[in-house]
Amino acid sequence: MASLQAHFNKHGAEVGAVNVEQYLRKAEAFKQNLRGATKSPVAGQTNGAVRYKKNGKYIDIAPDGSIISFGKQ
Repeated sequence: MASLQAHFNKHGAEVGAVNVEQYLRKAEAFKQNLRGATKSPVAGQTNGAVRYKKNGKYIDIAPDGSIISFGKQ
């Protein structure tokens, strides 16, 4: 949960989320609608992570399907 809180603190306002729960809901909704998104590998702590960009936002997804980060480009 600490990581989720840290990502909300960093990106919450830029994606219009007023709390951690809303940030997570917005990230989950974005993840469900990736048609037309551009896809690229992400360098970082999670090997094999992929970044999807669409409509000025991005989401980083781990190989196991978990959300790593969500924010504005």
